[in-house]
Amino acid sequence: MVRASLARCLWWVAARTGLCLGGVDDDELRRLLRRRLSWMVLTAGLGAFLVILGGGLAGAPLTAAGSGASAASLSLSRTIGRGVEGAAAIPALAGVMVWWYARRKVRRARGDRTAYPVPCRGTVRGLVAAGEGGWPVLVRSDQGRWLWLTGNEDALAPVRRRLAARRRGVELRFSVTLTYYPRCRVVHAVTGMAVEELGAVVEAAGARAASPA
Repeated sequence: MVRASLARCLWWVAARTGLCLGGVDDDELRRLLRRRLSWMVLTAGLGAFLVILGGGLAGAPLTAAGSGASAASLSLSRTIGRGVEGAAAIPALAGVMVWWYARRKVRRARGDRTAYPVPCRGTVRGLVAAGEGGWPVLVRSDQGRWLWLTGNEDALAPVRRRLAARRRGVELRFSVTLTYYPRCRVVHAVTGMAVEELGAVVEAAGARAASPA
């Protein structure tokens, strides 16, 4: 449960950046590759900007030395410049991670085209909205396994409608039966769904426990 909760933050970022798969068809894979390229270009540009900025700050003491600037200010400028140059590694690492993640997802999705979707029955524990691409959904299977899956709006339409219609202050348990592609973890279809109010379930369990055998 803790691991799944920590992963929720990463899935939220992936959903907001459009890097979640919504299917295994060619159009969806091309969309993901386009998003990968746009984010790699953005991170590369940001990294180059930080390197140039850091170099300018680090080189400033050379031109400021003749203007009578104090040694402390020159040292501070040089330190800041080196720090900014070092910060360029952050967008560079992000770009490498985006490249690796998208490449891995595309390769697995293509392999899943010849595989049969795997059935899964469990409860929905979370859903992350996405502007484009797949919507991450957290499912706890009946075997106790936590699964992060992604699916497009059409495949997850039953889950989305139920979540949107729930009443404020009422805890519900969403039981779903779905199929998904095992390697890329993309939802193929939601084949069944049941909704229960947790309060009603607890009351029913208490009544059964209180009734004589």
